[in-house]
Amino acid sequence: MKARVAIGVDIGGTNTKLALVTHDGQMRGARSFKTQDFPVFSDYLKELTRHIKELVEFKKTTSLADIPIAGVGVGAPNANWNNGMIESPVNLKWGRVDLAHQLEAAVGLPVELDNDANTAAIGEALFGVAKGVRDFILVTLGTGVGTGVYAEGLMIRSQNGKAGEGGHINVEKDGRLCGCGGKGHLEAYASSSGVELTALEIMGEKKTAKEVSDLCRQGDKKADQVVEKTAEWLGLGMSTMGAMLNPSLFVIGGGVSQLSDDFHKRVQHWLDHYAFKPIKHEAQVKLTQMNQENGSVLGAAALILHAHQT
Repeated sequence: MKARVAIGVDIGGTNTKLALVTHDGQMRGARSFKTQDFPVFSDYLKELTRHIKELVEFKKTTSLADIPIAGVGVGAPNANWNNGMIESPVNLKWGRVDLAHQLEAAVGLPVELDNDANTAAIGEALFGVAKGVRDFILVTLGTGVGTGVYAEGLMIRSQNGKAGEGGHINVEKDGRLCGCGGKGHLEAYASSSGVELTALEIMGEKKTAKEVSDLCRQGDKKADQVVEKTAEWLGLGMSTMGAMLNPSLFVIGGGVSQLSDDFHKRVQHWLDHYAFKPIKHEAQVKLTQMNQENGSVLGAAALILHAHQT
């Protein structure tokens, strides 16, 4: 394959990370800045533009100097691949903004934008444990629950660009309030804040997901119950995804996926327990082996570098 390079950008609610990325997944010049420092989108755009232009200059000092930058790939929450818009994400207060076209005009390079869970899935498909797997679902478990779906070797986005929102599958009728305003969604149970609520219900006191994890590893029985219940809700939600899409693999990542050393095995148990009988035991659950932030940056760059595969 001809050598190519792109800039990958992962926009998170807390931090923005970016780097030069080669076609084989090598990252150069990685850097980051605080997304939250720029509540006004025009100010954020200027800061992102500055960092991208610095990476363009940095490339000139490396062995990549003679390779042109093919473009900029961006992953962001509530991003719509079809129209280049970021559409009022919960953790960013910009409203509806046209990031792709404004950034393209600012940096003078082609820009492709996609949902951050999708870019993380693309990173897994090209460089992670899902490499060579045609049907899989990536499930990111952090502040929210995001999913990226591959079916028959293709990323599933839909005509309106919003397919694959597995975090908003209903797992409890009229259940907990989700950040999106709905009730009983998987995100309200398998996210870090969901773990905190489960801890309050079972342990009778407020605990962070990290504190629950630490206590579980120390043998605390109630903390173990919190971990088990979280795994059950996640397995239940994934069984619904499995019935619709019949993936051969679920890849889980993010802080909640580290609740216990055997968390993915617990999720596997509950997925098999709730699975549609004809496909029971067909889907494996694996932990991502990629650094979450790096995976999203790599996947974002792949929007440019491996466009035919995404």
